Amino acid sequence: MEQFRSKHKQTQSEWEAEMSKKVLEFVRSELYMDLRFLDIALGTLVYRADENIRSFATDGTYLYFSTEQVLRVFQGNPKYLDRAYLHSVLHCIFFHLWIGGKRDREKWNLACDIAVEYTIDQMVAPEVRGMSERAFFLLMEKVFSLPEVAALVSQATDQQESG
Repeated sequence: MEQFRSKHKQTQSEWEAEMSKKVLEFVRSELYMDLRFLDIALGTLVYRADENIRSFATDGTYLYFSTEQVLRVFQGNPKYLDRAYLHSVLHCIFFHLWIGGKRDREKWNLACDIAVEYTIDQMVAPEVRGMSERAFFLLMEKVFSLPEVAALVSQATDQQESG
């Protein structure tokens, strides 16, 4: 019985951090079941809690998250976590973090988000549930090229600012 007693009593924040990582592991497993060909990409990002983050963020090495947000969203809308996790992974797959160059950062980020969300919409449609690797690469070919999306965002922003 002594072996089951912990010498350290877990604090509330330690428990929340542990549970939020378990939730993220569950989310990753769900995504893996539908998108097995993304197994390496889904497992690459290391979880790192950051209470200044509202959703998810990544630098290509870490998946930054708010423990409070992950636990709250998991209780109310767990499928949103699947989408947000996949969103961060796709930014890495598409090299969005590294190919922005000297483009306007705000417009570039918006263009990348449009491309990623379009891709997710195509991936999670009921008719492509469990999509194959080949189908994924065919989809990627159909996605707007980022310079085109960036040009559209820039044009729309310029029109809005001048009009």
